[in-house]
Amino acid sequence: MPPITGIPPEILRDRHRLSSQQVNALFGRKVIEESLEEKAKALGKVAEFLKVTDALKEAGVSFVPLKGPLLSFRLNGDATYRYFRDLDILVDASAVTEAKEIIDSFGYQDCGPAWPSDRKMQHRTLTYSHHLALINPVNGQIIELHWRLMNTQWLNFRQTDNLIGNNITTADFAGRKFSVLNNELELLYLVIHGGLHRWGRLKWLADVHEYLKSQKINWEIFNEFSDSLKAGRLVALCNTMLAEFFPGGPLIPCSSSASKHMVGASFKTIAEDDYSGPETIREIMKNLPFGLAVYPGVSFKVRLLCGVVGNSIFHGRMSRLFQ
Repeated sequence: MPPITGIPPEILRDRHRLSSQQVNALFGRKVIEESLEEKAKALGKVAEFLKVTDALKEAGVSFVPLKGPLLSFRLNGDATYRYFRDLDILVDASAVTEAKEIIDSFGYQDCGPAWPSDRKMQHRTLTYSHHLALINPVNGQIIELHWRLMNTQWLNFRQTDNLIGNNITTADFAGRKFSVLNNELELLYLVIHGGLHRWGRLKWLADVHEYLKSQKINWEIFNEFSDSLKAGRLVALCNTMLAEFFPGGPLIPCSSSASKHMVGASFKTIAEDDYSGPETIREIMKNLPFGLAVYPGVSFKVRLLCGVVGNSIFHGRMSRLFQ
């Protein structure tokens, strides 16, 4: 595939969701116009982020913003530089109900499976999901309220939660202090997130590229995290994508290798007209070979298969088997 600058600017913006600023910076000149409407929408998202997080802080709810305007500000000095659709906020599982009530007070409504009132169903939701999606019908803003970095039952959740709790730092933005993942864990999160989505949006790869250029990383700590989460193959896949789309740019020290299937599936996903996550069992089964190749070990593969079935039953995908 061509380097990222070999892809038409409009496709980078519309299909891969890089902002006009990002696209122009990649090409080193203005190749696409940034509309006032685009900038105004971005500023509105930042204002919404500050309004909601101020309320969470006032209520004493601890949280960690993921990606979004804070990542944009930390990487580029401009909270509107990178495009983001959702506002992702990570809270402890015990705080989901309180955090959701605060967000709902601003007019947000469920736009996915609702948070149940029954405690037993809440426990099931916490087990088989990793976030709630909420939308403000007035301005269209979506907030994803996470209690887990990713929905991967085959990983040790307690170990992952401990990683988060022990690797938090602070960042200043808009006269406020925010808790954020430290550089090593945040970079690994970006790598795993993009990899599990087969790099279906090149904006995720651009984030990693910019992170490697602008942030100081302790590679010994990063590799400890990667080893503990068995993410070596995903790191290797990220390096393959970086070398392809950002040739000559920085890579991540890594001794693992990604399978030909992982690489081929990622290139195929990137080349598709659009990207969306799987919604039906058929789509999930189509993507299953990639998932089975991501982590080593037979026990992982068994847990993955069980997780796919459990998730699909919980989310009602079995009823959409042949859609």
